[in-house]
Amino acid sequence: MQHRFSVVTALKAFNVIRQRGEKGAEGYVLDGIAARAEYDGYTVSMTDGRVTLYIYFHNKHKFDFERSDDLDSFMETLKRLSE
Repeated sequence: MQHRFSVVTALKAFNVIRQRGEKGAEGYVLDGIAARAEYDGYTVSMTDGRVTLYIYFHNKHKFDFERSDDLDSFMETLKRLSE
């Protein structure tokens, strides 16, 4: 599936995870996605264990994943959380 990635959508999901999620050693966790901000304040990351999304300064971003099906599932969860 082709995704149109939106940093705004991802950051909305990040905020929901931080507001409603359970705090743990790796940041906040909600619906299987762990979200954390790095100490520099410019980098955030979210992962479900199969896909990791990094958002850097000036909205640059990077995905780490092996299977496109995993990315599809991750993106659907971010979209749902951002609504």
